[in-house]
Amino acid sequence: MFLKRAWYLVGNKLVRNKYSACSLCTSLAISGVLRCCSYLSTNVKSLFQTFMAQFNINDGSSGRVGNVITYQMYGKSYMRSLPGQYKDKKSEKQLVQRQKMQLVNAFLGPYKDVLRITFQKEAVGRSAFMAAKSYNLLNAIGGVYPEQYLDYTNARVSRGSVPLPAEASVERTEDGVLFKWNDNGLGYGSDTLLVIAGLHSQYATRYKQTGGERRDGSYLWKVKLSEVEQYDFWLVFRDYKERDFSNSMWLGLK
Repeated sequence: MFLKRAWYLVGNKLVRNKYSACSLCTSLAISGVLRCCSYLSTNVKSLFQTFMAQFNINDGSSGRVGNVITYQMYGKSYMRSLPGQYKDKKSEKQLVQRQKMQLVNAFLGPYKDVLRITFQKEAVGRSAFMAAKSYNLLNAIGGVYPEQYLDYTNARVSRGSVPLPAEASVERTEDGVLFKWNDNGLGYGSDTLLVIAGLHSQYATRYKQTGGERRDGSYLWKVKLSEVEQYDFWLVFRDYKERDFSNSMWLGLK
């Protein structure tokens, strides 16, 4: 209908004013462009109105429209676009960082539940897991790409200001797992013990906030663990007012 009308109007002008064929083409082109602009303007506006009607980021909505995602995190609303497709070859720096991420994600994954407790104080504007991830990316990676590795002696599954004992050890017994430490006079005798066991070859972790105190010097965790599997054991102290934790101490793979 639009094209018929355009031909009629331009045709009449051509007869009356003896326009050239070139003028006719120009008129049609201009009319088409104007029509397309009007169409795009109307539909873009409609799409935007639909988006705002479905997802008002100010009222806590979340979801996806096209390539735009809205979501809530720690009481704040965010909008982001979906990542594009990258076909370029990764630089060595990118590959180094990617390997670090893989190492830290694989390490921290089984400890997610306990991290919500032991990294809670570090979780300001982010999750406890992200706080732990950030720390371990910066401090717990050893070696040179492509042979990077996770350095358990510098890794942390707890972070805080409560003092650690100078020495500590762990051993398996018939009744469970025995933790021992030397009290170096730092901290308070009534600081309590948190023990963690991470199954080294599987995605599993066990932990316990014990009634053991720093002044005791030892604690027997009466727990049944696999006799054929190895575990990473960690020792953590919590201050007696339950306001903070110590850094974790890795006691080795047993």
